[in-house]
Amino acid sequence: MSIKLNALFSDSYVDISQYRDQHFKGNRYEQEKLLKQSCTLYVGNLSFYTTEEQVHELFSKSGDVKRIIIGLDKVKKTACGFCFVEYYTRADAENAMRFINGTRLDDRIIRTDWDAGFKEGRQFGRGKSGGQVSDKAQKKTAMITIIIALIFHELFSLLATQHKCKNLQKPKSVFMLPFLKIFQRKDFLSSLSISVFFFFFAI
Repeated sequence: MSIKLNALFSDSYVDISQYRDQHFKGNRYEQEKLLKQSCTLYVGNLSFYTTEEQVHELFSKSGDVKRIIIGLDKVKKTACGFCFVEYYTRADAENAMRFINGTRLDDRIIRTDWDAGFKEGRQFGRGKSGGQVSDKAQKKTAMITIIIALIFHELFSLLATQHKCKNLQKPKSVFMLPFLKIFQRKDFLSSLSISVFFFFFAI
């Protein structure tokens, strides 16, 4: 009966997510306990140009904000897309999870998650170059997508140049022959090798 009641009154908007900070100093039980009692939220996907005042204006709509810590690039000491928002009460933090998570700030859809509590040093990005890990991953994905698109563009551009529409009249088995000729071309292989080099460099 108690399980059914818990399910009835559960609030998915304020539930603790599956993500756990791998740099947490303590065991899993301690981390879970702090997350369930925390008044601090992690806010991600912020614009690098979003100010503390803008964050305060938005998050104060759900309750009294105790403090805001803007995430910084550990090398450049400039904003790098995240922050911590600490409330005075758990109830106000829960309201932020319900009504602010997924909303737009500075033309970015921001995301909020529970944090076990801010400690000095956590304001710095953990990426290799000083920024956020997630931001670096997004840039890497974008780079790989561009490189793959360039490879296909090069392939079909050469196909269109060498073999005009007359090839469309040939049987499918014969139609594949132009691809073999293109792969043998030095200019294509040169472009492809450069693209592959940058592909692995991006990874």
